[in-house]
Amino acid sequence: MTNRVKQSIIQIDFRNETITLANLQSLQPYQSSQLHYWGFIQRDSFSELVKQNIDVKRFLSKLVEYLEEEDLQYILSEQCQKILSDHEASVDHLNSIRDSSNRFKAGKLDVKDFGEFRNFVENRITRKLREHQLKAAYHLYITQNGANFSAPGSGKTTVVLTVYEKLKSEGKVNCLYVVGPPACFGPWKTEFFETLGRIPNAKIFAGGDKNVRKNEYYGPPSSTEELYLSTFQTVSNDISDVKSFFNLRGVFPMLVVDEAHYIKQQGGVWANALLELSICGVKTN
Repeated sequence: MTNRVKQSIIQIDFRNETITLANLQSLQPYQSSQLHYWGFIQRDSFSELVKQNIDVKRFLSKLVEYLEEEDLQYILSEQCQKILSDHEASVDHLNSIRDSSNRFKAGKLDVKDFGEFRNFVENRITRKLREHQLKAAYHLYITQNGANFSAPGSGKTTVVLTVYEKLKSEGKVNCLYVVGPPACFGPWKTEFFETLGRIPNAKIFAGGDKNVRKNEYYGPPSSTEELYLSTFQTVSNDISDVKSFFNLRGVFPMLVVDEAHYIKQQGGVWANALLELSICGVKTN
């Protein structure tokens, strides 16, 4: 009769932007090779593996899935448990949004929800929407992220403003942050008034002295400021400050990219800046 070796339990922690694996005696050589392939390196003590600069939510999920496939026992730190739980909740939420969007595109409208949305638009939106604009607005509302490449003059700005007003009424956003070429700033102010029936208190972040802009980013936000307008170049130059502004207490922005073909170059400076901004931490009231 042979004695079965008790498997050690791998300890997984995340702090200071680093995932740490400890208690690795149970790893087989090919399993260690897989972890090294994913970028883990040994610490000086040779008893831990570490990996830095990662998208921790996605990678932690991938790591746990691999350990379970290999029948390796592990224990997550409290921080890792929260990260994994948040990631799973986000995935479930995105799947729910995707299912709702697919049902909508298949012509299977939720009659009650769409009726409530139509009623809101008819009673709260100054501009009368055409049927195709109403459906486009409802689709954007249920998906929460979207792209509209309709022909010029089809009412894309009206659709966005309608969704903004609906989300604002629900306490989910309280300002629009529009990024685009300077030529779009005037039309956004005009469309805001013609669609929502009020003149927006607008603030422009574009060019000029960066120190002046920095004071604007970090100053206490006015409850009356609803429309922020910025150029692609300014956002890319000020990305850290803009992200900080998005995370200010009391600021719940809806990010809009106008003339998005300006950032179609994958890996471009402007594109990367907008991607960073789009995944800023979401706050709740």
